Amino acid sequence: MVKKHQHVRKSERFDLEAPIGFMVALDQRLFKSKISNCSQEGVFFESEVKLDPGTIVFLSSEGDSKYYRAEVKWSAKLDRAGEERYRIGAEYIDPP
Repeated sequence: MVKKHQHVRKSERFDLEAPIGFMVALDQRLFKSKISNCSQEGVFFESEVKLDPGTIVFLSSEGDSKYYRAEVKWSAKLDRAGEERYRIGAEYIDPP
């Protein structure tokens, strides 16, 4: 018998498409991206940069000067012709 894998979430996730900026720790470049969904504990976004689990990122809403630290928990390459993009799941270190 095959069991379905169920994700246990601490808080409800909300679908949201919003532009964000992010920086990788120890890197001064600002990357533009978009959030796909979020919760109190974390965020799901796309990136043109491959980010490995454990990477610390600083996330900010477009036009906001405040950044929130988060740790990448998982990353998966998107299968889109002509584009190299990644889906990223990150958990807030300092929840907003």
